[in-house]
Amino acid sequence: MVEDTINILVLDELDYDRFEMGRELQRSLASITDEQRKVYDVVMDVVSKDCGGMFFLYGHGGMGKTISQQNPEAEFLNKANLIIWDETSMMHGYYFKELEKTMESILHIDKPFGDKMVVLGGAFRQILPVVLKASRQDIVHAMINCSLLWNFVVS
Repeated sequence: MVEDTINILVLDELDYDRFEMGRELQRSLASITDEQRKVYDVVMDVVSKDCGGMFFLYGHGGMGKTISQQNPEAEFLNKANLIIWDETSMMHGYYFKELEKTMESILHIDKPFGDKMVVLGGAFRQILPVVLKASRQDIVHAMINCSLLWNFVVS
């Protein structure tokens, strides 16, 4: 099926040498730990089955607008099979909720993140989210692991 419009975001994301990426993947997989391989296998299994989900990968240091359903960004999110978001421990929970609501709206699926696979990464011992003029308690409650979305994280 030929699409009526060309989405540069999708084209840019798909503009890679599949064979080289496969070779890079094999090199990378050869150097990861058994624990990392287990995580990789679980995530790839969920992605290949296209059943959505949300994970949080703990990684210590060193390691407001509405999106229209017809715009290029919405099409890009619709075509994505996997969303990886790093350094999430320092992000306000509001951002996750907004992405989650946006994805549900774009995809017309009443499940967290429109039933797309989302992998979050970060370390809660690092910088907390910035919440202006907030108490320590308010700042802690702004973290993703205090959000209702945290109930959907697979451990």
